[in-house]
Amino acid sequence: MSQETTQAASSPAEVEDVFQGQQTSLDEFSHYRKTGELPTRFKSAEDADSTPADDPEETDAEGEDPEPEPESDPEETQELKPKTAKRIQQLLAKIKELETPAAKQDVKPESSPAPAPQHTRPKPAADDKKPDGTPKFDSYEDFVEELADWKAEQRWETAKREQAQQEAKNALKNKLDEARTRYDDVDDVIFPASQAIENARIPLAVKEVFAQSDVFIDLCYVVGSDPEELKKFISLAQSNPRAAIGKVFEYERGIVEELSKPSESKAAPEAKKTSAPKPPSPVGGASSRAFDVSDESLSPEEWARKRTKDLQKRNA
Repeated sequence: MSQETTQAASSPAEVEDVFQGQQTSLDEFSHYRKTGELPTRFKSAEDADSTPADDPEETDAEGEDPEPEPESDPEETQELKPKTAKRIQQLLAKIKELETPAAKQDVKPESSPAPAPQHTRPKPAADDKKPDGTPKFDSYEDFVEELADWKAEQRWETAKREQAQQEAKNALKNKLDEARTRYDDVDDVIFPASQAIENARIPLAVKEVFAQSDVFIDLCYVVGSDPEELKKFISLAQSNPRAAIGKVFEYERGIVEELSKPSESKAAPEAKKTSAPKPPSPVGGASSRAFDVSDESLSPEEWARKRTKDLQKRNA
């Protein structure tokens, strides 16, 4: 019993001495007993252990400072930068590779001729379907027969198209030969005038109306024989295409009206009955020009009619 008492009495020596064997005052000891907080002079030994534990609490209390983890990985950041730059270079190269065929496709239609349009139904394929989704051909032989019919249609349409083009060329040649009987300088006027209108920066609709005229040869000659009138027409087509198309129609009416008068063309041979020699026509005289080509008081129809008549007289 005495031994146990001795051990119990000695047990306080085994308890950790928070004061580390140092003498404390009564106030320090009383403060420690009440609050459990060591006096300030006894905290120096525990600062190294308590500081790491206090830092997270202070960080949590502030709540606004960013976590230092991203700043603690400089090596990882240095590794990401070359990888990112390499990836960007790969993407730029890929974009350039994709843009190059697109640019070629944009230029290709301008430099290469447009494919011939299909004038019949689309070319059949072996896997064609009916509207209900079932196969169109019961056997491969049916497909081959359909393909042969399609090819025959294409050959027929091509032959018809070439024949129509040849007929148009022949008709134009006949009109050109006929115009040579009325005008002396057809080749020197018609072709430059036609080329000037074709190369002019005017709407395609105006060019088509001009080129598809039934009196195309005479139209080119009447308009092209006066350079100023040709310039006015091109300028009008650029500023007001609708008015230019209307002017073409007025030109046509004047030309057709003048060409439909055979009486005046037959009057020239009757003048040869006299025995007196025909006086030479003065170059640039009033007799060679029945009207002033710069007279803007005339309508296009009247201008074309008088111009055609004047040219016929000059070439008679």
